Amino acid sequence: MKQVPEPIGRISRWSMKRIVFYLLLCLFVSGCTTKQTDTVKNNSVTRTADPIFTDFNSFITKYNSKTQVQQDAYWQELKGHTVQWSGSVNDAYNDSTNKEQKRIIVHVGGSNFLKVNLSKEVNVDLSKLNKGDSITIRGTLNEQGGLLQSWGISEATIVNKK
Repeated sequence: MKQVPEPIGRISRWSMKRIVFYLLLCLFVSGCTTKQTDTVKNNSVTRTADPIFTDFNSFITKYNSKTQVQQDAYWQELKGHTVQWSGSVNDAYNDSTNKEQKRIIVHVGGSNFLKVNLSKEVNVDLSKLNKGDSITIRGTLNEQGGLLQSWGISEATIVNKK
């Protein structure tokens, strides 16, 4: 009896089961790694989770323990996340080009400062803030700080003022 070769386009049941298994595995893995706290706002990703850091000193210690290349990669992970940090008021003012934008400079220790852009929904009288007042700010980390630059926080709210 002459053997007829199996057609090239035909897939055995075993091969089909393996293909289905790998497809399901890929779908499962990709679903597990998706961040559920991310929301889309104006075609960009805005993270809305609880603060990833509530103490600036622990944050800066971890950040400074990395090399420059590691810091840049770490920054890409941190950018857009919510933080909540405390410090003392160094300055408060309305932006010179946009008078509705309220800004606060917060000293968080050593030579570290935060440039804080308050959310437009925050109704605070900047004239009531004094240099040295203790303040806790919660907002989105949006500017990488460093040796000569302050860390930037946007869409911020004042959590506590003493």
